[in-house]
Amino acid sequence: MTVTAAACSSGGSSGPISDDRGIAVVVTGVLTTDGTVCPADQPLCLTGIPLEGDLGGLLAGDQLVATGQYDGRRLLLSEAPQAAQIPIYSAERPDLCPGMTNPSATVADGHHAEVEDVLGADQLSDALAEVWWDGTTHVMTYWFARDLDRYRDRLQAVFGTELVCLADGAAFSQRDLADANTAVSQLMQRKLFTVEGGWGTDAGLNRVLVPIEAIDAAGRRELDRLSAVVAVPFIELVDRPLADLPRFQGVATGNVELLTSSTHSTGGMAAELVTTLRYDAVGNCVYFEDDSMRGTVLWPLGSVANVADGVVTVDDAAGHQIAVTGQRVTLAGGIVTAVSLHGVDGNNYCGATNVFVVAAGG
Repeated sequence: MTVTAAACSSGGSSGPISDDRGIAVVVTGVLTTDGTVCPADQPLCLTGIPLEGDLGGLLAGDQLVATGQYDGRRLLLSEAPQAAQIPIYSAERPDLCPGMTNPSATVADGHHAEVEDVLGADQLSDALAEVWWDGTTHVMTYWFARDLDRYRDRLQAVFGTELVCLADGAAFSQRDLADANTAVSQLMQRKLFTVEGGWGTDAGLNRVLVPIEAIDAAGRRELDRLSAVVAVPFIELVDRPLADLPRFQGVATGNVELLTSSTHSTGGMAAELVTTLRYDAVGNCVYFEDDSMRGTVLWPLGSVANVADGVVTVDDAAGHQIAVTGQRVTLAGGIVTAVSLHGVDGNNYCGATNVFVVAAGG
């Protein structure tokens, strides 16, 4: 069965119900110092959802599951949030052979071809789950989901006197995990949910970890059938389809049209744009000039812009100023073509064919 962070009280007669205060949701994430909740893997996001109601003694940095009504900006809590243990990507591998170590002088190189002959490494294994090297203990680990006894003697013979960690107990083999990744990709193509950033196999967890921006009941049912998947939904809809999720709203509204991201992701490219933004009064939008070509900006979720006396100020979702037209500004992110953009709120490209995608916080 899928291990899902928001498995508690999501739906049913005891769960929240949508009403005029907002759509019933379960939100899973990290509590911030501002009293908002951010995705578990983005504890410093600038677009956290404000929580209104009793926090039940939880502190900033705590992981939580919260239920209530979401109106596109804040979550009105129906009860105090519950503390949670939310899986996130980690480079840590389990210590399957405690105390095993090789002096560095005894470790030989050149076993790769011999090991490939034993395991058939030219294809996905139905038995082996994961392989890793520990640079501190100088031990190679082979973690099996099944059939370890079939390979044990031959692998030990390859390594000779060098200690090698041969362990079983993994739930899923390489092939199992590859099949799960394929299944998730197929579900994404059906647009049952929106994936938040990257997703894939977490070797230490021995699962396919899928951070979900928003998920509804149909997507949840499908993911529950994938035993090798850990789904981590940031927002889960209780009694509505995904298309009914309210558009995220920052602390203020704007009178200038912007392109903004439709997700809370803080990821992105790491280039810099140093430029001066301009206001197009006819198009009611902002742009910049790059080698005599017009470009525009995709701002982080919840950003807004207002014009007064011909000057436009752009603020982020928390109300902090990002940029002002007529002034030099440095933005972090990267340029893409307008036709390649996805996950965008708004359709005013201000006559530009290139778009600078701002990384949240950039």
